[in-house]
Amino acid sequence: MKQLLRPSLTLGRHSFPPGFTFGAASAAYQIEGAWNEGGRGPSIWDTFCHEHPAGSLKGGINHEGIKHYHKLIDELRANGIKPFVTLFHWDLPQGLQEHGGFANKQTL
Repeated sequence: MKQLLRPSLTLGRHSFPPGFTFGAASAAYQIEGAWNEGGRGPSIWDTFCHEHPAGSLKGGINHEGIKHYHKLIDELRANGIKPFVTLFHWDLPQGLQEHGGFANKQTL
């Protein structure tokens, strides 16, 4: 079998410029659990969206969901982890999908 990397090649922190940030990502449907609790609304992944269960501000804000993420961010910071928040990570509220999802310009 052909070897893809040279045996002398090492990869470590020194391989990256100063200040480089390593990261990992997960989506709500991967980590939240409790799909039918906390005021979540259906999403395209058969889980439940936490902040805007109906897919819009008009549908209301789930304050329990907002509290959940505040606690999560506080816990990450308390453990020396710098959170990077994304507005979309592959979990679209079902309410937006029913109005065309990303094909609908209002979703963008």
